[in-house]
Amino acid sequence: MAHATSRTFIKYYYPRRYTGLQEIMCGLNPDEEFSKAVTRMSRWINRRRPRYLSDADQESVEKDPELQSAICWQVDLETQCAGCSYNLALQAMLEDQKRHVHNLRRRLQDKQRKETHRNFSRKQAVIDIERQLTGRAVSNEPAREVLYKEFEMSSEQILLVETFFT
Repeated sequence: MAHATSRTFIKYYYPRRYTGLQEIMCGLNPDEEFSKAVTRMSRWINRRRPRYLSDADQESVEKDPELQSAICWQVDLETQCAGCSYNLALQAMLEDQKRHVHNLRRRLQDKQRKETHRNFSRKQAVIDIERQLTGRAVSNEPAREVLYKEFEMSSEQILLVETFFT
């Protein structure tokens, strides 16, 4: 395609969603298991990648000023609703505020998770390149174990990988 890198193809042409369109065009039933496998496969490519927020990251999300003000407003509404449970408008406002707090917390967690993934990808790429350049990519025992257990490589394949990187 005459692009400078394969990243251009992946960014602009590679479909990110599997919709089962080919099965629909052929008159077949969509394969649910295959669809689920395709959509989750990129999550498991790098097992070192952090998947969950650390306690410090979670704490920084909870300390966000916008979230704190939304929680305070929710607490105020809860105290008002406790005094008069027959006010339906106040109950509706409280439910909306609970939903708003939940959605805001999820958005902030997703934002923090994406930032963590971005930082990890940048740092890990530099670490991997430095290991390859110095010839230490697979020369330690933990790296061999990862290749053996996670990628199910035989000892001959591990030796081949070591010779490529040294």
